[in-house]
Amino acid sequence: MAKPSSRNVWVDYLRATITVLVLAHHSALAYTTFSVFNKDAYILSTHAIVDRRRWVLLDDLVGFNDTFFMSLMFFIGGLYFFSSIKKKGVLPFIKDKMYRLLIPFLLLGTLLMLLAYFPIGFYTL
Repeated sequence: MAKPSSRNVWVDYLRATITVLVLAHHSALAYTTFSVFNKDAYILSTHAIVDRRRWVLLDDLVGFNDTFFMSLMFFIGGLYFFSSIKKKGVLPFIKDKMYRLLIPFLLLGTLLMLLAYFPIGFYTL
């Protein structure tokens, strides 16, 4: 007989749902009515890419997501924080997070941001 899993399936579904909502949120930002792109002063832009076609219903999606999804992501991240430190210990926990999160973020984040902002350089010329 199979050993019952100690995983909480509802947490896995919640993580998957919030990930899809975050992707939808960031995809919709280019099409909201409040998006602004200032090619003279990029820092004054709301987003890197803004489409001319807008849809007012996406304002509702973005506004709804803004009310809860970051706090929910921190809540999900904190659900197993203490049990993970208890199981691994403090230093192995930090080392594991460095290898799993910090190093890929620094390497891939830098590379992907360069690739993502590359087309904008041509657009603003």
